[in-house]
Amino acid sequence: MVGGVVEVEESLEGALRREVREETGPVVVGEEPFAVFPGPWRVVRYPDGNVVRLLSFVFRVRAEDFGPLRVSEESEELRFFRRGELPGLDMIETSGPILDAY
Repeated sequence: MVGGVVEVEESLEGALRREVREETGPVVVGEEPFAVFPGPWRVVRYPDGNVVRLLSFVFRVRAEDFGPLRVSEESEELRFFRRGELPGLDMIETSGPILDAY
C-alpha cells in the first residue's frame, strides 16, 4: 500500500496522486474514497521522541501509464497481490485494519 502525508498546500486527492507517482510510478486518473481510519490505536512513536496520531484516508484508484514500476527509497519491495494473498503478509501494524476492511 502506498502512503504518505498531505503537504500544507495540497488536497487529499493531490497528495494521493503525488505519493503514488513518487513511490511507484503510475499516474492516478481516478480515485474513489474507501474508508477513513481514525482509531486511537493508530499512534506512532518515532525514535526522536515525537508521538503522533495517524488519520488514514484510504482510496481505491484507477491508474494508467504503468511504465516500469519503481520502488522508492521508502520501500523494500513493490508487488501486486491477489486479494486472497493479503492476509498474513508481513506489513506494518497500522495496515492491518485497512486490509481487514478491504
